Amino acid sequence: MSESALWVIFIIIFVTVMAVDLFAVDSKETQINTKKAGRLTLIYITIALLFGVLIYFELGSESAASYYAAYAIELSMSVDNLFVFMVIFAAFAIPFQDQHRVLFYGILGAIFLRLLFVEVGADLLETSIG
Repeated sequence: MSESALWVIFIIIFVTVMAVDLFAVDSKETQINTKKAGRLTLIYITIALLFGVLIYFELGSESAASYYAAYAIELSMSVDNLFVFMVIFAAFAIPFQDQHRVLFYGILGAIFLRLLFVEVGADLLETSIG
């Protein structure tokens, strides 16, 4: 399997998980209890770890190690972001029932901006080097 096929699989998994999170998880409840939040977190982490196994078998141990290292960094940074979200929600007085949806679209916006800046940065590097 090629690296581009793995990207397609990753994008399909990402879009599916985000859609399920927004439309299935968010639509039924106004508040998710700690037990359900823990289960969802374990499901999301399991999906990520299994994708790393796929990378290991398709691209080798070095690529899998890079994936797991990047995943660990992103996971640790996401814990830090929770405090930022709590401050933002409090500062803008976001009602509790709207916080999941606001957080969801905030994450999508952050991902879009990150992709944009990576692309622009790569183009600038290519232009200045080449």
